[in-house]
Amino acid sequence: MKKSNTILLSSVLCAVMLLTGCQMPIAKEFKKMPAEDIDVLTLFAADIAVLKNKDLPPGSKEKYEAAKHLADNVDFTFARNVRTLDQIFGAWDAQIAVMSTTAQTIVFHYSYQDKSVHFNFSRSKNLITFAEVIISP
Repeated sequence: MKKSNTILLSSVLCAVMLLTGCQMPIAKEFKKMPAEDIDVLTLFAADIAVLKNKDLPPGSKEKYEAAKHLADNVDFTFARNVRTLDQIFGAWDAQIAVMSTTAQTIVFHYSYQDKSVHFNFSRSKNLITFAEVIISP
């Protein structure tokens, strides 16, 4: 009788969990921080300082590692204001293509050996209209 009660209780508990949508966490899903989050500037201050260092070329190991760390942890698709780019990247590393009097494409390219990180942005006036991050091996 005791065994049947245990089985019944386990079955009821499983049914309740299934019906209420409770799930057992199998793996924690990692979410990137939005680029416009104010905490990005403090949590990634060391990486930002490296990217803003004029003495380091974009092809340096330090800038590549800082850019890779940001790319892995910050979601730049949330960037909407050009000021965000100014706060994170050094303007001297930007490659700018002018599309019209109000539209530009801005690319920050950091590489080391055969690895690279590209931050691609399109802007119209002071608004970012497109953001893409490409990490090569």
